[in-house]
Amino acid sequence: MFTTDGRTLCATTTIGVRRAALTAGGMVLVWTFVCGCASAGCDSTAGLQANAKAKRRSVRRRFIAWILRSKPREVPGGAAAALGRRFFARTGGRSGRRSTTLSRLHLKVIYNPTAGRGKARRWVREVEETLRARGARADCEPSTGADDLVRIAAESSRAGYDRVVVMGGDGTLNLALREFDLAKGTLALIPTGSGNDFARVVGLPRTIREACDVVLNGRVREVDVALANNLRYAGVAGLGFDSEVAEFANRNVKFLRGSAVYLYAILRVLPRFTPRRVRIRSENGSRNETIMFAAVGNTRQYGGGIKITPDAEIDDGLLDLCIVHETTRLELLKTLPLAYTGAHVKSPFVEIGRGRTFHFEGEQPMAVYADGEPLTRTPVEFAVCDEKLKVVVPRIGD
Repeated sequence: MFTTDGRTLCATTTIGVRRAALTAGGMVLVWTFVCGCASAGCDSTAGLQANAKAKRRSVRRRFIAWILRSKPREVPGGAAAALGRRFFARTGGRSGRRSTTLSRLHLKVIYNPTAGRGKARRWVREVEETLRARGARADCEPSTGADDLVRIAAESSRAGYDRVVVMGGDGTLNLALREFDLAKGTLALIPTGSGNDFARVVGLPRTIREACDVVLNGRVREVDVALANNLRYAGVAGLGFDSEVAEFANRNVKFLRGSAVYLYAILRVLPRFTPRRVRIRSENGSRNETIMFAAVGNTRQYGGGIKITPDAEIDDGLLDLCIVHETTRLELLKTLPLAYTGAHVKSPFVEIGRGRTFHFEGEQPMAVYADGEPLTRTPVEFAVCDEKLKVVVPRIGD
């Protein structure tokens, strides 16, 4: 057993062996050594003493071999790269799989310095070091604005990279997707945004190192891309109260993160909101309605976990519709928390549907937001893109 000072003594009078537990550099090394046999305490036969000596020599050899194996070997790329390679080779990354080979992927890493209240800027060095330590070639480039990010992503998707890695949240992903070459490019995402709803839907891990492991070792999955007036989006688009909340959050909320942003914006926008008259057209016909808001989902959630279209599938070739018809502000406020579990669809003034296209036209133009970003205005036609997005996701079982 160990004593409180980190040492233990175990002795046997038969072979006179003492074991000392030594703590060095945070690791406990058990070193067995020989003290010698006292004639007064050892009545063993010569054969037993010979066996004890042989065991002691074996212990010393194993200890020396362990030390030699533990010493980091010099490898190209410096000490940090060597340690990174040793760590991932032993642990196999997030999934625990043992990996004995380094990645040879050529990556383009694009990051929005303002994503996640500046998280992407702070973490890009860790991403770069982690990827390069695993043997990947990583070309990092920051964007200077929305248009610049669209341009960089589009050019990178056609430049022959194995992966175009986007660091950011749903808004950054939305911009990267706008002109991305779906036929040539493969997209990977390291979630560093405020909501990260798309990342949650496809099962991406939240830590930088685990997300980097998916970038290098994940599988490529083809998913749907939604369109609003032929402009792409990945998750959920909305109009009416929904878009006014997103607009308020983008312009005025700088001190909160995640779902708290949208909850705060809801409370600020709701008192002055009035229902909207719209004309809705789909494969099933057209009608006029008075609504609080409408959401068209390629995925099931937005706003940091609000499951507004809870049954949406990202690869079924269809869009899911949620219409919240006219109701009182109090009823709307009572129903919105239910959307975190998808239970809002049971409310009598909530309508859900599914189809390939939906058309909305309002008496007055309304803003349409998608993935938390301003996208277009009504009249708006929602549809599914003919091409799929190739995105890197965790392997099944990870």
